[in-house]
Amino acid sequence: MEYVKIKTAWKHCIRIVVKAHSFLSFIIFKRKIYTFVLSLSRFLKGIIQNYQPLIITLNYMLLIPFWIPCIIILSYIVIYLVSGRINYRSFLFLFCEFAVLVILPFLFWLFASENDCCHGSLFAALFAPKHAFSTFILIVLCIITYYYSSYRKKLATPILEVLVNTVLVIAIVLNVFIAIQINDIELALPGNLPIVCLYVLALANNQRAFIKYASHNKATRSRMEKICWSILQSKPLLKFPFLLVLCLPVLLLISSFLLLLGQEPDAFIRAFTEAYDRGLSGAAFNCQGDNQPCGGGHYLCTIAANGHKGVVKPVRLGIRKGMPIICNRQLLIANAFEELLQEKFPGLHQFIRKKYDVVGDFIHRYYGIFKHKLISDLIYLLMKPLELFFVLALYTLDLKPENRIARQYLSKEDKEAIKNSKNDIMA
Repeated sequence: MEYVKIKTAWKHCIRIVVKAHSFLSFIIFKRKIYTFVLSLSRFLKGIIQNYQPLIITLNYMLLIPFWIPCIIILSYIVIYLVSGRINYRSFLFLFCEFAVLVILPFLFWLFASENDCCHGSLFAALFAPKHAFSTFILIVLCIITYYYSSYRKKLATPILEVLVNTVLVIAIVLNVFIAIQINDIELALPGNLPIVCLYVLALANNQRAFIKYASHNKATRSRMEKICWSILQSKPLLKFPFLLVLCLPVLLLISSFLLLLGQEPDAFIRAFTEAYDRGLSGAAFNCQGDNQPCGGGHYLCTIAANGHKGVVKPVRLGIRKGMPIICNRQLLIANAFEELLQEKFPGLHQFIRKKYDVVGDFIHRYYGIFKHKLISDLIYLLMKPLELFFVLALYTLDLKPENRIARQYLSKEDKEAIKNSKNDIMA
């Protein structure tokens, strides 16, 4: 008898381990898909950037796919307000619904992947890449809840109904914050307004369905279900604040789950605040006018652009991330040294680059001070000893140091021409 019990317990343990393994495999597979799509978006973005002037000209044409589903969905909403009915089985409604909730946001997220100051509202990343995964999971959860709520055949238990309605409210609030984050009425209006309307419509349908259900049924004796029943039966003006309060514990529950997947507890907030040049961007990552030159990210670019010409001695224009920048010799030498370090000592380069990025985040907080030419001049002079060290390292480790310096911040063709040149460029 004991042997049978042990055997049964052992089988249960094996089943639990197999299920846990399957769940983890599923999560890892999802992360791989997410990483692949992000890489694909960056690749496509690189192709598009080569035609930047044409893309800027076609910005308004790119908004047409956003506006058409928006107008159709809003037309259905008006019909619902007038007649109280919508043909949910209509192919036009189903297609526009899927386009507004899934296709268009995905396309926008696919191309808006550059987390810097130089790409405008169409291409700048909406969320900080480091924390975008958490927001992506929340958005997917909201979409799944919407489709479950809209196309189920019968109501769930009162507790689940409250949870469903709470997630729909989270979706509405999230889209309001996303609209503020986009900070562009031409994108937010066709992008977020129809989504908010669809989630409000789902809430309204849930309210009507539960009122109809409650008229033929009574609450159970469970205290928890009675509380949920009273919330669901409340009028919208009373019900919405209750659901709004319940959003916090639900978000904490989702954050706890994401914490197990390696996300940070405040990832939802930092996804918004650590994005560049967006409506809710934090102070450390704001693009402050001309203080952050496009193509920059290297604070020496700012010094070269903003210092007195007689001091910082700009020599030519260069290209960084597809955008023009002003280059002086100090900047070219520093970048040439980094390139040499990456080739000769990749491990050391990775370590130094990691530390430099931390310093860069700190410097971004005070980019405003570099608009003062005297400050830029002072930083340029303080960097002189380091510049001399870079020159010494280049002349020690490189056979053609001036060729390496000269090809910094040039087009690929010019870089290759200088790299393959048999002649040495003189300083």
